[in-house]
Amino acid sequence: MLNFLSTLTTQEIEELKTCVPKLAEGIQNTANHKIRWDERLRAEEYARMVQDPHSRVVFMVLADQVFRLSKDSAILQKFTHILNTHGIPSFFGSFDQLMLKALKIFGPLVPSFLSPPIVWSILAIMRHKTKNVILPGEEEQLKSYFKTCKKENLKVNINHLGDMVLGENEATKHLEYYLRLLHNPSVSCISVKISTLYSQADNVATEHTVSTVLERLTKLLCAAKKEEQISGVPKLVYLDMEEYKGLMLTVDVFKRFLTNPDLNHFSLGVALQAYIPDSFSYQQEITSLAKLRLSKGGAPIRIRIVKGANMEMEKCIASLNGWEQAPYATKIETDANFKRMVSYAFQHENLKAVKIGIGSHNIFEIGFSKALQSIRKLDPADFDFEMLEGIANHTRRSVQKLLGPVLTYSPVTNKEEFLNAIAYLVRRLMENTDKKNFLSHSFNLNVEDDAWNEESEKFLCSLDHVPNLPPPFPRHIQDRTVNQCFLSEKINSIENFTPDSPTNFSLPANQVWLKNELFNDNYRKENVPELIPLKISGKNVIEKRHLLLCHDLSHEDRVIAKFPAANSEDITSAIRFSYESELTKWDKDENFRRKILETVAMEIQKNRASLITCAMRNVAKGVADLDAEVSEAIDFARYYPSALKYFHDHYPNIRFKKKGIVLVISPWNFPIAIPTGGVVAALATGNRVIIKPSPYSLLSTWEVIKLFWKAGVPASSLQFVPCEDKDARLLTQNSMIDQAIFTGSARTADKILADRPNLEFYGETSGKNIFIITDTADKELAVKHLIESSFGYNGQKCSAASIAILTKEVFSDPKFKRQLKDAVESLPVGGLQSQPESKITPLITSPKKELLRALTELESEEKWLVKPEKYKLNNLWSPGVKWNVQPGSFTHLNEFFGPVLGVMKANDLKHACQLANQSEYGLTAGLESLDDGEINYFLEIVQAGNLYINNKTTGAIVGRQPFGGVKNSRRGTGGKAGGINYILQLMNLEEKESSSQATDSLSLPSSPLGQLIASWLKIDWAIEKSFSEFAGEIQRILQGVKSCYYQYMNYFSKEHSSSKSQKVMGQKNIFRYRKVGEYTIRVCPEDPLSDILLRLFAGLIAGNKMSINIRPGHTVKNKTICFLKSHFLQPIKSNVSLKFDNDEKLRSNILKNQIKRLAYIHPQKIPDKVYKAAIQVNLPIICTKPLVEGRFLMLEQFNEQCITYTYHRYGNHGLKQFEK
Repeated sequence: MLNFLSTLTTQEIEELKTCVPKLAEGIQNTANHKIRWDERLRAEEYARMVQDPHSRVVFMVLADQVFRLSKDSAILQKFTHILNTHGIPSFFGSFDQLMLKALKIFGPLVPSFLSPPIVWSILAIMRHKTKNVILPGEEEQLKSYFKTCKKENLKVNINHLGDMVLGENEATKHLEYYLRLLHNPSVSCISVKISTLYSQADNVATEHTVSTVLERLTKLLCAAKKEEQISGVPKLVYLDMEEYKGLMLTVDVFKRFLTNPDLNHFSLGVALQAYIPDSFSYQQEITSLAKLRLSKGGAPIRIRIVKGANMEMEKCIASLNGWEQAPYATKIETDANFKRMVSYAFQHENLKAVKIGIGSHNIFEIGFSKALQSIRKLDPADFDFEMLEGIANHTRRSVQKLLGPVLTYSPVTNKEEFLNAIAYLVRRLMENTDKKNFLSHSFNLNVEDDAWNEESEKFLCSLDHVPNLPPPFPRHIQDRTVNQCFLSEKINSIENFTPDSPTNFSLPANQVWLKNELFNDNYRKENVPELIPLKISGKNVIEKRHLLLCHDLSHEDRVIAKFPAANSEDITSAIRFSYESELTKWDKDENFRRKILETVAMEIQKNRASLITCAMRNVAKGVADLDAEVSEAIDFARYYPSALKYFHDHYPNIRFKKKGIVLVISPWNFPIAIPTGGVVAALATGNRVIIKPSPYSLLSTWEVIKLFWKAGVPASSLQFVPCEDKDARLLTQNSMIDQAIFTGSARTADKILADRPNLEFYGETSGKNIFIITDTADKELAVKHLIESSFGYNGQKCSAASIAILTKEVFSDPKFKRQLKDAVESLPVGGLQSQPESKITPLITSPKKELLRALTELESEEKWLVKPEKYKLNNLWSPGVKWNVQPGSFTHLNEFFGPVLGVMKANDLKHACQLANQSEYGLTAGLESLDDGEINYFLEIVQAGNLYINNKTTGAIVGRQPFGGVKNSRRGTGGKAGGINYILQLMNLEEKESSSQATDSLSLPSSPLGQLIASWLKIDWAIEKSFSEFAGEIQRILQGVKSCYYQYMNYFSKEHSSSKSQKVMGQKNIFRYRKVGEYTIRVCPEDPLSDILLRLFAGLIAGNKMSINIRPGHTVKNKTICFLKSHFLQPIKSNVSLKFDNDEKLRSNILKNQIKRLAYIHPQKIPDKVYKAAIQVNLPIICTKPLVEGRFLMLEQFNEQCITYTYHRYGNHGLKQFEK
């Protein structure tokens, strides 16, 4: 039974209030007396750093960016650029300031042959600035440090800051380094993290992770015990704590160690962070097990109690996922919990089994621990103090002199591995200079000054707060075993929309859910295949049909469901049922539909586990990916109805009418989210829907669609029609189908459109997505993001990165190449039932055509960095990496849709972007760079719908990162999925009277168009002798132009960040509009003048290159054509091309890719030859009547683009925090 009550009595609290401040005074006075001159200089520097946050951040930026570059000239250029842009950090001493000023002025003038010695000096200065916090790991320098420690009677805990562990080879290197440390007689203690022992640690595969880590940890324990027996010097291994996501895994490893009788004679330590409430409950669990172990003859263990130093990163993680942050929200709670944990540990029966390390530099906390030991008459040998090397060493010596032994925590790294220490350095600088923390005041602290009194008061307040602390449960309350309610309707408005949070698998309650609901025996065993009824026209079809089989992808011969395939008669009946069924309340009442769709969202939430387990078997997608997909489906069901309400509320003069019958053709790779999105959007807008799912994911999509009917969606409004591909054409070719929403390959999209060219068709199609890495990148993080982007769900996501383009410095970097190879080779491969840790799972089908060629063949000059291998299953392949892919090659330009990554070399970023844009596709693109100039260039040049900076390229979130591409990654001109404009494509928009927003007071700019409009306003068109019949149309045009100007200036020309409820700490999400370029208006003689000119003027306002293309015939007498040729358009004639082409000439221009977007006034005026030509080159044709309201008229002039830019560095927001 865990003790959640206060661990301090009232009497103890009162005694501590009296004696702790006295003890603290003694420690501080002795520390001030013992401080050395060099330590005083550093303390003064730190004190200046505390007072100047901007300079502190500039120093972090210098440390973070300068060391990463390969060339000396580039290092010098980068260093001087940062100094010139942001200034010299003010906390540097006078000599350093002088040197940096000289470098700032003369650095750009230094010839390249002089760069090396200057750069060596810069790096030496930077290392010198950090040498007391991060020790040099070279053998001789380390020996010297150990001698000093021995002289000062210090015990040393070594924390090796090595490379980020991305693969198993790197994990082995860490393990070998730890073993060498344990053999060193000067080392009494080492700290290890579970992520350095196992590269694939995963909260979804807890059992596998814990057993793997413990196996490797046992090797260290055996080595420590052996060395201890040889030298007589006790050796301790500490499990260090990392991010919150690793807490439960680390504790589980520790508990497994405690309960393993074979390890009874070993000792082990673990660090617990007091700023995490759960740490106290874990402390109690560990202590109970340790006491039981001790009673059976086991050795004592050790717990280090620290406050925690990863707060900013925890905030970023929580913000990104929509979770409550794991650490306490206030400093007083953290301080109180620290005392609660110490006082629980400081009990006679507990200290026998669990020795304690007090990890703090706060002299009040140190005094508290010592005073409590005295009050409770505990043996001082059962605990000691642990302090960081290089941080207030004078205080450490004072504690050592007055209170007892100190174990110093000493991070080490070699000169060539200094980059690996930057994350630690940034974290320490943030901790040391955060004004809420004691250390920020400690550098010039004197008893009884203001800072002293402030810290004393903080201590007393937190001591009083100990009895008021709540039970130590996780702050993030998310329990998947319990159905949770949604937010109120107000919160579901588009302005306040908050995405559904993914499952936090590091929470104990969700671990129970994972084991009981997902990886249970029912999931693993073979069941009788379920026969799914074919439901047509609201009734089950009894007659026999050809059966479509759903397989368990992890077992080739295992059938899990059978679906009767709809035949031609069934398909015709389904369409007629949608077309002819009587209207119901559902059809007539938008508010009613919105409530039902909210119920759909709740049903999806309730059935999260069953949807995930079904899809795991059906399409072999991993738990984390499917969990995110369920959340996305929930978001779609809430977002699209809210978007529709937004448009109704803000544009009451527009009539939003349904299309009719919408066919949703959904893919297999997102079998839950994508069908839900398409169906919800079509239903919310009043359409009737027929969904044709992929044959590969029938069962997964069926399980989702059932929830729509369960929630109350009528069968007449939503029908599920599984059929063979040859019969699917009967759906798309039927003229009663008004519109199709498609997600799949570009090839399939073109086949559909070839059969019915005039079908209103909106599609998200293929992607050959690129991932650029430059020399300024955090290369380890870049490898991590590249692996996630390329091999998440085996590279079968449409957004997966399949080409990495490296600038020549990165391409030639052996360390980068080694890490990439190691990371890819380390990805676990297998079926999910028996191996839940698998990251590479069975493919949807055995590789064919392009994918088989990619997996088995090399093109000219390519080499295998990692060669794919086929496993026992025909559809299970290990991942592959092709090195040195050539521009224009098969690998460069073809989509594979599988676990193959091609790596290319570019001269520089400009060349990399050229290579990226050579692809016919434009779905996603990623850049890894810390350089603002490179980032801005990438954002301006690369042609893709979704751009990612220092982030993986997969996992778009509804509302935050609307998703969709350009070029051959899209069909039609529709809005991005999960974006505000998506539902507009599912409706016909009509004007009511006075439909645009009031813009009479809007002043037009002095552009050619502005001059034209100004001249028109002076004309009384009703009596104008040549064109008086256009008076009414001119008024409509003037109204539209003002509306377009207003919308352009206030909306389309702006970059839109996420709504307040969607803000993410450390990440920018920007939605913007990019002009299409060349825009052609096809004019037929009978087209209204206002429709032509509204489009023309909208295009000019957008900045597009506009062309009016007139079909010849009767043009001499046609007043509209005459007006277009008249002097009334003279001010803009240099900006507009006027052509007279017959249909054949227009077709020829289309096939030559001379037109980027084509507009007609009405679809009936578009000849078949134009439709077919447009399909061949993927030219979007707009064929709707233009509206006066600029919010909708301007849409067709732009492509939508979304940018996701993760800018924080280990939680630190860098210079972005000073931006307005």
